[in-house]
Amino acid sequence: MLGNSGNRRVHEPAIVRPTVPPATQPPPDYGMDAPAVIRNLLVIGGTSLVAFGTAALDLWSGALAFEITGARVILPLASMGLCTGLGCVAMAL
Repeated sequence: MLGNSGNRRVHEPAIVRPTVPPATQPPPDYGMDAPAVIRNLLVIGGTSLVAFGTAALDLWSGALAFEITGARVILPLASMGLCTGLGCVAMAL
């Protein structure tokens, strides 16, 4: 770029960007690096299998029944326990 003084070159200052250090975040937990997930799957799976087993032995009805605003709600926990329990334990292993 030529300045107003004839042949003399006027340099514009270079753009200086501050260097930012990379973020120091720990890597995310995946797979076996997530022991809390494995523990939770085993707890839910074991609890579900115990619910199924105790209902199969006729220790309880296998259903949880209660009322909400006059409507009777029945949750068949034992029948859901086998598939849920096997699925969660299989995923944990």
